[in-house]
Amino acid sequence: MWLWLVAVLALGVVALLQTPAAEPPPTPEHLKALATGADVPSPEGSPFVLFGKIAVFLHRLGSSGSANAEFATLLDQVTTPTRGFLLGPPPVPSDQPEGVAAERLRAAIVIGEAMGGAEAVKRLETLKPDLASDSALNEDVESLISMYSSGTPLSPDQSKVLVERHGWFGRLAEAYGAAPGNAFIDQAAHEATVFLVVAMVVLGAFLLGFLVGLAVLLITIILAGSGQLRMAMVPPRIGGRVWVETFIVFAGGFAALHVLGSIAMHAAGPDAAWPVWLRLGGQVSLALLLLWPLARGVSWSQFSGEIGWHRGRGVFREVGAGILAYAAALPIYFGMAVIVALAMMLRSIFSDGPAPQPPANKVVEMLGQGGPWMIVCILGLAVIWAPIVEEGIFRGCLYRNMRAKMPAAGAALLTAAMFAAMHSYVFAGLLMVGTLGFVFGMMREWRSSLIASMTAHFLHNSLVMALMLAALYAMRG
Repeated sequence: MWLWLVAVLALGVVALLQTPAAEPPPTPEHLKALATGADVPSPEGSPFVLFGKIAVFLHRLGSSGSANAEFATLLDQVTTPTRGFLLGPPPVPSDQPEGVAAERLRAAIVIGEAMGGAEAVKRLETLKPDLASDSALNEDVESLISMYSSGTPLSPDQSKVLVERHGWFGRLAEAYGAAPGNAFIDQAAHEATVFLVVAMVVLGAFLLGFLVGLAVLLITIILAGSGQLRMAMVPPRIGGRVWVETFIVFAGGFAALHVLGSIAMHAAGPDAAWPVWLRLGGQVSLALLLLWPLARGVSWSQFSGEIGWHRGRGVFREVGAGILAYAAALPIYFGMAVIVALAMMLRSIFSDGPAPQPPANKVVEMLGQGGPWMIVCILGLAVIWAPIVEEGIFRGCLYRNMRAKMPAAGAALLTAAMFAAMHSYVFAGLLMVGTLGFVFGMMREWRSSLIASMTAHFLHNSLVMALMLAALYAMRG
């Protein structure tokens, strides 16, 4: 019993260290400064860069006027949100402009590329009265209106100011009306094409998996209800404290690495790369802690057999089972996503003001700021390390120990909760990770081998990482 108390304590320490700090909600004064252009945020990493490149792609493709109009309407809604059912009460006075003035100006540049100068001028004229008299954006608005109205290119000084203040959007304004073959426009269209192709493949895979998964899930429920679904997992004998020890050692190593990385980051400064590499390398080495039972005298055959590192009914058959089981999990996963979205919507409706801003995603930050080798390392951790190590710890060691003492659903639920707690997400993200963890646990029960859950884990992380990398590639300013 005391060993489990230590395990829970170790999990609590990791969860506490991993808990992301939410950014405080913006103050009314800050919102006003953003809305009136007194504060001009940097365009670096802005999702509007992705919108802009899609607009260039649509323009090059010769899309219809209605498609461009729908795209422009979407940009208007994003940059100047209308408070109401989805967003809750307005955080600023009703007579104060909403949205971010700099984003509205950048959206006008994008719309100018997609629909022509007249549409851009219309939006810039709407923006002008909302700007503070001392806003730097006043000069930018006048330069852009002059260019779109007369067709006269920007002067070198105007171009320099726009690029310095608006980055990629300034370069897009520079290229307005450029002849075919312009290198900047060609590159933007290419990056948008890459993103759209990857997004279509990933979303198509999710859709196909969802449809197949509905059928598989229905068949599974029927077979389980009639007692025809056979579970390969044989409940092990009670005992095996070494498996709990393995989790404690792993969690302890994870916590120590987090503390060491934080100290290194603080000592080196936020721009230093070596503390990030220290963390990434340290996380790779944590895989060795999974072998703790071997150091405690457990034979390889017992170790691999009890945590599920075996061929099951054949490697290819287990991989196929993992693919089918992941498809069956998608309706459950997306169902939980709908529940989470509704809960967040209700929270927004009944809140008295703006909610705290969600914390930055560390993985997204490292992917966006790191070089090619760092991206390769993070990708390897997500699609190779995580399916092997996390499945070995949670569905291998922990599930084996818990399954000796409780039914499959209970063991899957508890290991899923511990699996979620080890991730540095906000509560909504923990629910989604926990849902996957529960399904992976039931895969272990069904197949006994970990190959199925490792396959499902690999598939999920690969699809998510592919979409994330394609978006970050297209968002480069």
